[in-house]
Amino acid sequence: MENNFTQKSTLLIRKAFILLLITFIGATNFVSAQSPGKLGTTNLTAWFKPDSLVNGDVLAFPSSYPNGSNTLTFTDTSGAPYPQATDTSNGVLNYNTVISFAGNSASNVLSLGKLGAVNLLNNNTSTGASTVVMVYYLPSYTATGGHLIHYRESGGDGIQYRHLGTVMRCAIGTSNSVNGSRDYTEDYKPMLFSYTGNKSGAATMTAYKRAKSFTTSVASASTGDNGVIIGARLNASNWAGFYEGYIGEFMFFNSTLSAANLNKVHSYLALKYGITLDNTGGGAQGDYTAPNGALLWDASDNPTYHNHIIGIGREDGEGYEHRQSHTIDDSVRLYVGTLASTNLSNYSPIFNDSSYIVMGSNLGELAGNASSNSEKPSSGVVTRIEREWKIKNTNFYDYFSIDIKLDASAGLSTISSSDLVLLVDNDGDFSDATVLDYTSGIGFSYSSGIVTLSNLSYIQFPFDSTRYLTLGSKSANTPLPVNFASFNASRNEDLVKIDWSTATETNSDYFTIERATNSNNWEDIGKVKAAGNSGRLLNYSFIDNNPPRTLVYYRLRQTDLDGKFTHTQKVAVNMLEPREDILVVYPSISTGEIHVNMNVSSANEHQIFNALGQELTMQIKVISSKEHETTFDISRLSPGSYYFVNGTRKAFFIKK
Repeated sequence: MENNFTQKSTLLIRKAFILLLITFIGATNFVSAQSPGKLGTTNLTAWFKPDSLVNGDVLAFPSSYPNGSNTLTFTDTSGAPYPQATDTSNGVLNYNTVISFAGNSASNVLSLGKLGAVNLLNNNTSTGASTVVMVYYLPSYTATGGHLIHYRESGGDGIQYRHLGTVMRCAIGTSNSVNGSRDYTEDYKPMLFSYTGNKSGAATMTAYKRAKSFTTSVASASTGDNGVIIGARLNASNWAGFYEGYIGEFMFFNSTLSAANLNKVHSYLALKYGITLDNTGGGAQGDYTAPNGALLWDASDNPTYHNHIIGIGREDGEGYEHRQSHTIDDSVRLYVGTLASTNLSNYSPIFNDSSYIVMGSNLGELAGNASSNSEKPSSGVVTRIEREWKIKNTNFYDYFSIDIKLDASAGLSTISSSDLVLLVDNDGDFSDATVLDYTSGIGFSYSSGIVTLSNLSYIQFPFDSTRYLTLGSKSANTPLPVNFASFNASRNEDLVKIDWSTATETNSDYFTIERATNSNNWEDIGKVKAAGNSGRLLNYSFIDNNPPRTLVYYRLRQTDLDGKFTHTQKVAVNMLEPREDILVVYPSISTGEIHVNMNVSSANEHQIFNALGQELTMQIKVISSKEHETTFDISRLSPGSYYFVNGTRKAFFIKK
């Protein structure tokens, strides 16, 4: 305890010293040489950051570089209404201010730019060199042809970056060529896009999606009027290509950045906007690197944790100080001081320049299960959640906090913060992890399903080290209950066998087996006594001796001793004879996805038609598929009535 006190005192003294040093030096020394990746401004022709915009109408968008008397200002180019500065962006662009072009259309043109002569790029000939990097977010499928950036010079240099249905296309230069065009599939998540090079040869242009290169080519180019515009395209004074998403930060270079320098820029933007770099190439692919070359995140070191990567930190040479960050699903938040609505409204400074905390997870359940509970210290921990995190400290001195949103299955009403413990380990095998409770100086609090860990620092996560952490409980009174380990139903001739297992049980009374033939009208067909309390894997089964001869749905209702109950997901069993045809779509009214049941595996032969008879099959996509059931994403469909057609069969559903 005395050593812990000494470490904390040292931390506070260092903070005070750094604060005095910053005050003495003065903020102007940091601002003067800011550039993305701290690469300098020699080849940086324009850098646009929405950080300083005030929420509401955007009539002018000045560059962060060039600045002063050389500032390049994008102005409204089409009149009212105007693009909107917003710090919400559907909650996914990591507490940053961005520009929204929602509602952009021919009758409601939203655009910003500079018309006429521009000279930011050189990408048309073999002597050309250029780099463009951009952050954007397109929430869902919108009208084909939306232009994020349209840039064109009279000398042949240009870039046209737009979405074409489910495809995003970057085309450089002003004459059609496969050399200067690259396509990738849009996934409707926050995106970091970049390209380098010129269009003179088949391999002189490289394009990147979240730092992973892609090579699909279709002949294309930048066409339209000269100038640079974001949000739309102007061609012979006619507006077209209306983009309907969000645009964050973007920058232009008149040089082809090296792989190392491009990675520094990617790392800066990915951490700032909460975007996980793609690591599927292995090796250094997906690494995060600081301007000084320090490795902030090694993607090849335990790549199981290369998911939902977030970070906080400070880099004066980039004008970067991110004090709070959250995962795209907002299940985890990382921050200094008090969490605020935006990064700029969090007034707790990070005292050390070139300092970072970066973390990623294994995407395990935010609750316990049999697997997670089998890997914990032999004493001091009763149960632990499945989610684990890898965390890297690079020169970070400050106290920080982590919020964890537990799954509903984690027994939210029974959790006591005094029972919680933090497990910290050197290699990710938590069987020998260090167990830390509130007596270690860490703060544990709990409210409305969220556990907050506070007073974390280099004491638990030493400088320039990698550690692993997860959340546990030291008391059976806070069991962090689990989801069912499994739940299945299978046909056995004329019978149906229902099997399920539980990893742990707390005050459970019994299971009720429910059955339905239309996924809505459920009936009870049996009951099985539960174990009450258990910390090990238990298996259960039930036989339905008289299932209807149709498509049958099953689910479980688990009831506790206090009368509270929860349901499992439903599963389907086809009890039709093989010659019988069936096509069932449920739910019949949906906003995001539908499940299609058929007694043959022919999901690839489907078609979608609206009430006017127009085919819209390309606007849905398969999420998952198993025997007789396929799940489709219909979020891109407009609200209305639709028919799902398979062969001669069809089923009706409504998209809300």
